[in-house]
Amino acid sequence: ESGYYFNVDEKIRVLEYLQEDYGKEVLREFKKLASSLINKMGDREYKKAAECVFLLRDRMGEDAWNEYVKGLYKGHLSKRNLWKEFRDRGIYLKMKKGEVTLDEK
Repeated sequence: ESGYYFNVDEKIRVLEYLQEDYGKEVLREFKKLASSLINKMGDREYKKAAECVFLLRDRMGEDAWNEYVKGLYKGHLSKRNLWKEFRDRGIYLKMKKGEVTLDEK
């Protein structure tokens, strides 16, 4: 329905449902949703943004996903609580001399 408001959990469920039929559009929407949540800067928003990014992992392929996450890290380096969500899931990011490294443990 036009103008219907979906909360974050509903948006994620709808995007997951549509992923098979609308792959590229769903990828783009997950990225937009993650970015909008990161920009809101709250712990709940960071948790949901990380959920969106991790849902993209299988859909993008490992190399593309790694580059995407490194780009997010460069753009949002100071958001420690966001990156804590990634550490909690075994993804460790560091920047040294402008180069981002991603390690999994």
